[in-house]
Amino acid sequence: GARGRPERLWPVHRLDRETSGVLLLARSREACEGVRAEWGRARKTYLAVVQGAPSADAGVVDAPLWEDKHL
Repeated sequence: GARGRPERLWPVHRLDRETSGVLLLARSREACEGVRAEWGRARKTYLAVVQGAPSADAGVVDAPLWEDKHL
C-alpha cells in the first residue's frame, strides 16, 4: 500500500475449495462486486505440470485428483 500502509483486499471467491483452496481477492470493492456479478460466466482453465510427455497437446481429464502421501 501507499506509504507502508497495508492495502485493503476484498475476498471474491474461493476457487476449488475441495482441491487447492486458492483465494481470488480484489483490490477494490468495485472490482469485487463486478467479478461476483459475472462469476456465473467464468470458465476455469487448468495448467498441469507432468512428468514425461502427454499423449496429446490438449484434452479433458475427468477424474478425481490424487495426492501422493509419500512426496
